[in-house]
Amino acid sequence: PAAGGFALLVRETVRSDIPGTQRVSAVDGAALFTNEHLAEDGNAALALGLMGRNATLVWYVPSVADTDLDPASPSLGELTPPWVSPVIVLMLVAAVAAALWRGIRFGPLVGERLPVTVRGEETTRGRAHLYARSGDTAHAASLLRHGARVRIARLLGLSGSSSAAEVADALASVSVSSREEARTILDGAPPTSRRDLDELHDRLRRLEAAARSALHPER
Repeated sequence: PAAGGFALLVRETVRSDIPGTQRVSAVDGAALFTNEHLAEDGNAALALGLMGRNATLVWYVPSVADTDLDPASPSLGELTPPWVSPVIVLMLVAAVAAALWRGIRFGPLVGERLPVTVRGEETTRGRAHLYARSGDTAHAASLLRHGARVRIARLLGLSGSSSAAEVADALASVSVSSREEARTILDGAPPTSRRDLDELHDRLRRLEAAARSALHPER
């Protein structure tokens, strides 16, 4: 081609299986047959002359698939040896089995003791026993008397901060004990020995029980 044109090759061939002379034309590029260049330099006449000679026209566009080269690149599975996949599956099964064998397991249920509510009376008596063991009987007696006075006052409908005299008057009004006896038990002289402390504890317990029985005879 000259000045950027296109080449045209024409060859007459004779084949034994086809009668007559066969003509093969080869054009270097198909741009001259496009709408952009069809009206230039007689390209339209050339196209009609080349492609209008026979009743049948085959328009062939070559591709890479028409060559002897394999256009598709091999996949990972094709490049991998056949023994790799079974080994991977076997490793996964072994990992799952090891996780089930060595994994954290839930142990048997263990009963747990829940916190219990301790009555105030028991706490007061426990502290009194501690003071009694240390030899401080006066302090222990004070704790016992205070706890009994508060509980009896609440039984009688009084305030927990009521004095011993007020509680003794209320006890006498319900015929539980005489005012003087109740006053002595609730606010008498402190004991000087462990034996006196035990006796005071018994008297306080009996006085509280008598008040409870007088106010709630059904219990």
